[in-house]
Amino acid sequence: MRIPDYEVSAATKRPFRGMNTTIKNPKELAPGVATDSLNWLSAKYGDHIELRRGSALLGETRQTGSGKITGLGVGIRYDGVQIPFFSYDQKVKYYDADTDDTIEVGSDILAAAQSGVDTWFAAYQNLAGSFVYVGGTDTSTYNTDSA
Repeated sequence: MRIPDYEVSAATKRPFRGMNTTIKNPKELAPGVATDSLNWLSAKYGDHIELRRGSALLGETRQTGSGKITGLGVGIRYDGVQIPFFSYDQKVKYYDADTDDTIEVGSDILAAAQSGVDTWFAAYQNLAGSFVYVGGTDTSTYNTDSA
C-alpha cells in the first residue's frame, strides 16, 4: 500500500501551518497542522515537514557490553562514496560495505581518558587522498585514511 502525497506549501490551498504542541480540541485543527513530529524533520524555513530516512544496523557483528557511541562522522572517499565512522570506549571503527561489517582503526587508538567522552570527526580531502581526522578533549588528534 502506498500512502498518497499530501502537498503542503504556501502556494497551494493547503498551507503548512507549523507545529501545534498544545491540543485542546483535535477536531478544530486545520489541515496541514502537525500535531506530533516523531520521525518527521522540520524544514529550515518552517515551510514543510518530511518523513525522516530509515535506519539500519551497520555491520553483522553486534557490539556487546556496556557503553555508548561517543562520536559519529562520515568520511568521503576520493570517488565520492561516504563511509560512516564511529567511536566508543577507546576504539574508532568504520563500516566496510564489501564485508558488511565494521572494522577497527588501529587498536584502542584513543587515550584511556577519552573513554566515554565526546569525540569529533572531520573529513578532509586533498590531492594526497581522503582522510578523516579524529580527536577529543582528552586525546590526541589522529588521521585515518578513508581511501
